[in-house]
Amino acid sequence: MSKAAQDKRPGCRLALGLGCAIALIAALMATLGAGVLALVLVCIRQTDPLPEALTWARAQTPLRERLGEPIETGWLIQGSVSIQNQTGSASLRIPLEGPLGEGVLKLDARFDRGAWRYRTLEFQTEDENLSIDLAPCPASQRPCALPVILER
Repeated sequence: MSKAAQDKRPGCRLALGLGCAIALIAALMATLGAGVLALVLVCIRQTDPLPEALTWARAQTPLRERLGEPIETGWLIQGSVSIQNQTGSASLRIPLEGPLGEGVLKLDARFDRGAWRYRTLEFQTEDENLSIDLAPCPASQRPCALPVILER
């Protein structure tokens, strides 16, 4: 082997080693990011206003007629939930889909005196041509709590 060929080998090994290290770091960061996202989504899904609103919405005839049954929740829920002491707020956009269509459940609620009180609980189709108000009380009486119903 010539001296010129031997001189190039250490540089190639260094470049290969650095490339592998960078790829490994990028893969670890992507895995960590995906883990954090999954944890946040699980926490939001288990926060009281989400299952409460979904149970109520799935029981409403106009929504069942529009989407069909079963009504499933999409995986990417957008928004925020904040609870401090005995007060809190939630503003969420929950993708819903059924055999007949899909759309988004919009939720805006406040937590006060041990209950979530909803200012907005509305289903909107993706093309925004249809909006269904699912709140249990008239707009003039909002925010209001959802009646307790049992899942079917």
